[in-house]
Amino acid sequence: MGHRAGWLNARSGIAGGADVILIPEIPYDVGKIAQAIRRRSQAGTNFSIVAVAEGAMSRRTRRLFERPS
Repeated sequence: MGHRAGWLNARSGIAGGADVILIPEIPYDVGKIAQAIRRRSQAGTNFSIVAVAEGAMSRRTRRLFERPS
């Protein structure tokens, strides 16, 4: 559900208290996600909630699917 409708995952993530929310409309950076989780861990939190939409893609993967200009 929500393959191309990131708002579904965004609202679910907010309602569920997610620390990271990944949606199809915005490619994510794996390094930034790892950094956010590491920062939480260093602050003493031993868990992180990551809400991932079905169609979410990393920046690297998105480049593979882009059409050349």
